Amino acid sequence: MNILGIILISLALNLDALGVGFSYGIRKIKLPLLSMIFICLISIASLGLSMLAGCAINHYLSAAIAKHMGGGILVFMGAWAIFQYFHSKTLMPVRDIAESHTTTVPDITTLFQLRLFGILIQVLKDPQVADADQSGTISIQESLLLGMALALDSIGAGVAISLLGYNILTMALCVGACQFIFTYCGTLAGAKLSKTSMGRQMALLPGFILVIIGISRFF
Repeated sequence: MNILGIILISLALNLDALGVGFSYGIRKIKLPLLSMIFICLISIASLGLSMLAGCAINHYLSAAIAKHMGGGILVFMGAWAIFQYFHSKTLMPVRDIAESHTTTVPDITTLFQLRLFGILIQVLKDPQVADADQSGTISIQESLLLGMALALDSIGAGVAISLLGYNILTMALCVGACQFIFTYCGTLAGAKLSKTSMGRQMALLPGFILVIIGISRFF
């Protein structure tokens, strides 16, 4: 089993969690232990289910085709993430994180009027949206929304990872553990820092990691 591959994929799929935790730390929004555990369980379940789907597909493919297809999916996901990073920069200037304190947060009625996918994307752009009641604490109910948003990458990646031959249980547990650690460390770092550009620069890293892993599977 490729231990380095497991570690790199876990990192690539969870850098969003680091950014979310950092955002909550800056805003002094509390993310209780139970909520973090619930978020991790959602990621584990979504990755596991998508990997099971990949296993089903794998039965109809030769080992070489499955390997190349899995690598191709990872390359596409990574390239798309990189494209989105530069595309968003050209459309809208990146605001300083400190300015996000003034962001207007939709109330819970408005949130439920939006389509689910739109809400999930909105949560990733501004994690404060997940605190729908603006209580300053992410409850178990609100963590469902946040967990689903953070699990979006796992759905597509899970199929690719399965085609590459990774063990479902090992991969899902590693991704879940990494997400918990990143979210927790992000909240601690965010609580101590009020301004940084590090998170914006790190947004490119997951895309490059997925592209590198995907390309490596063609050789």
